[in-house]
Amino acid sequence: MARWLPHLIGLLTPLATIAGLLAGGWWMGATIYLALGLYPILDFFAGQSSDTNPLEEGKAFNYIVHIHAILVPVVVITLLYIAAVDYTKFVWLGAISVGLSSGASGIVTAHELGHRKPRSASWWLSRLDLMTVLYLHFTVEHNHTHHKHWAKARDPTSSPWGRNVYFHFLRTLPFQVLYVITHCLSK
Repeated sequence: MARWLPHLIGLLTPLATIAGLLAGGWWMGATIYLALGLYPILDFFAGQSSDTNPLEEGKAFNYIVHIHAILVPVVVITLLYIAAVDYTKFVWLGAISVGLSSGASGIVTAHELGHRKPRSASWWLSRLDLMTVLYLHFTVEHNHTHHKHWAKARDPTSSPWGRNVYFHFLRTLPFQVLYVITHCLSK
């Protein structure tokens, strides 16, 4: 099996979000059901792995990353369209789904594309994705802290092996913002 093939599964989240928004009703929560229901179950049954072989980047992986990046604003625009044209009592479900989808796809793809040549189309797409998830400080924090202090106590984004993802999420965001504020003020 090609090493990039499992990454196609990631496209299920934004595509399910768009489909759920367009279907309406309880379907607007499709991403909630996936991200907080099905994915943790699949993760549990998949078990643990210590395999850390890096993905070989190639054309297929590059296409997948760009499709993800393009789907982030499409997901947000779809929600705005539904809210403006066909507002229902289920839009709140759609908004949570969009947040989960855009947060996952937006931040992961923005990270990947943010390392591309500055001011290239990929680099700008990265910035668009970060803007849609209100996470523009990622660029400063990631490139000036994480890469400089990777896996040290000073890096708020490095997670010790075995730390619970939920605990890490609650810890990392405030410390990232704090670092950006102190970093910018010290200049």
